[in-house]
Amino acid sequence: MRRENNIAYNSDTVDVMIGSAQKAATSSLKALLEQHLSIETHTSQECDYFARKNQCWAEYRNRFFKGTSEITLAKLAHLTNKETYLLRLREHNPEVKIVFVLRDPMERLSSAYNMMGQQSWVDFSPDRFVQALEENEKGNYDLVHNVLIKPGDYGSVARKMLRLFDDRQIKFVNYDELISNTEKTANELISWIGLSSDYPLKLRHENAAKAVRSESFERSIERLRRSNVTKLSKKIVPYSVANRVSQSLAQLNRKEAVHGSRNAFPPNVYDMLSSFYETADEEFMRFTGMPPYWIKN
Repeated sequence: MRRENNIAYNSDTVDVMIGSAQKAATSSLKALLEQHLSIETHTSQECDYFARKNQCWAEYRNRFFKGTSEITLAKLAHLTNKETYLLRLREHNPEVKIVFVLRDPMERLSSAYNMMGQQSWVDFSPDRFVQALEENEKGNYDLVHNVLIKPGDYGSVARKMLRLFDDRQIKFVNYDELISNTEKTANELISWIGLSSDYPLKLRHENAAKAVRSESFERSIERLRRSNVTKLSKKIVPYSVANRVSQSLAQLNRKEAVHGSRNAFPPNVYDMLSSFYETADEEFMRFTGMPPYWIKN
């Protein structure tokens, strides 16, 4: 156990956790903070330790984290998708600090929807969103709801996090401020973590959406990733090397994506989604006492 600026840190646990949703700049935020000399983080894109059962932290840390610094930073974009992940995080370190990026839910949804469509991850019409919302009212949740709609339900997010952690352990970050006023946002975060904010940090846009050139080539890459040969190679070569090779193969089949806007849906679907998120935003305000930045007074 060590103490910095009256904050206790344990070198054997994650000290700071980044969570939010897909297309909320969590990868860019991780890349931003890891530039600080007192912060170390994992080489993998996501720290899925808390999303998997029966993992040994010592083995996981030795495999995916590099070096030893004052602060251990981790990122799991879908951290709040299941309360189980948050429970594992609390059990791992009850004093952990959580950074959660808030992005306008309709903009985030449109961005994720366009990215998945252009990368052939999903193949469905906007009408599927209507069906998902109708099923949601009955207590049924499908892929569209769980993967695309649910991550922007910040009311549920706030309820789950504040039930398990003290509000002083949670920092909500304004996505627009992170992108447009990076230095100020970074300094505030670094100070909140308990480190000196005099170290210059630069925002790098990570994980930018790319469209698929060839769907058949994409399927071939996916089969290769799942093959026994690939699984065996991951046990032989360092994860960072295997990951770079995998990412390089994927990038060969990528081209510039057509970026979406908050108007990626037909008017009737857009109105239904907006209504859903308005209710979620009201719940978020009740739990946190702060209005989301995209709500204009």
